[in-house]
Amino acid sequence: MMEVAASDDLEIIVSNTTEAGIAYDPACKLEDEPASSFPGKLTQVLYHRYKAGKKGIIMLACELIDNNGKELLKCVNQYIEQWGLEDGFKKYVNEDCTFCGSLVDRIVPGRIRDPKEVAELEESTATLTPCWTSARSLASGSLRATPS
Repeated sequence: MMEVAASDDLEIIVSNTTEAGIAYDPACKLEDEPASSFPGKLTQVLYHRYKAGKKGIIMLACELIDNNGKELLKCVNQYIEQWGLEDGFKKYVNEDCTFCGSLVDRIVPGRIRDPKEVAELEESTATLTPCWTSARSLASGSLRATPS
């Protein structure tokens, strides 16, 4: 993984670790191979990249929590402090890297209860099921980058 971290080809990292994935775990250490938390792993990757003199990355957080990019950056900054990493690395993370927040979700209002609508779906798909669910297509997504 660290070979990829130091690659000139690496520009974007996308995370989708579930809602529980963006969490600070004070038990993580820089020397862990790898850290147990995703933000700890990301801090290790970014630190390796920084030490290799590589440019910052775009971090796209897709976890279903409010302000996911900001929360991930907050965790990374906690590890920088906890692990006593240099100010240059903190500057690199906060100024050269871009942590984007996203709203990637699908609205699923629940089971279709209208018998006429269920009958039309069953007829059009030749499928019989007592648990039809409606969902809206995601017509747009939303990204927010942290200000530089």
